Amino acid sequence: MTNENLSHTTVWNVVQKIGDKLEKQDQEKKARYEQGKFNGDREVKMLFQEADGIWLSMQGKDRPKRGKSKKKELKLAVNYEGWKKRKGQKEGYVVHNKTACAGFYDSKTFKKLWDATVAEKYNMDEIEMRIINGDGDPWIKSSLGEEGVHFQLDPFHISRAILRNVSDKKQVNKLKKLFRK
Repeated sequence: MTNENLSHTTVWNVVQKIGDKLEKQDQEKKARYEQGKFNGDREVKMLFQEADGIWLSMQGKDRPKRGKSKKKELKLAVNYEGWKKRKGQKEGYVVHNKTACAGFYDSKTFKKLWDATVAEKYNMDEIEMRIINGDGDPWIKSSLGEEGVHFQLDPFHISRAILRNVSDKKQVNKLKKLFRK
């Protein structure tokens, strides 16, 4: 793409610089949110949110210092207003007006970044209901208790819970079908 030979180290250095800039932007966004300087102009009655973590093996200075694990959790959150049929597909859907945030942050910091990402785009006073979809980790459910916030377990984790708790495999399939309906 550059018509030049780039070493692995050069690519790594560029990625590190970009990562540092993105982290600084996240910190500034979080600070503006904490100061109450965000109130987006988009108004919706309902907002859908999904969150999950991905455990990634780390190398070098990014490897966790404590414990035996060489992994860190990348937290991800997506917000969207709904979904619509995907063109040319019978059963496919695409989410509408999607925003996302991600980072290797502790739970509290990531929650503030996630909230800041929503407040940057949406008028928070107009959102009547937020549906949070996830695997049930405490950092995902941390908004529960706030007015209009509801949590639902995602389909994968519903299926897994059924498999783990029901020994009769015939009943497992029946239960899965009932949940899908």
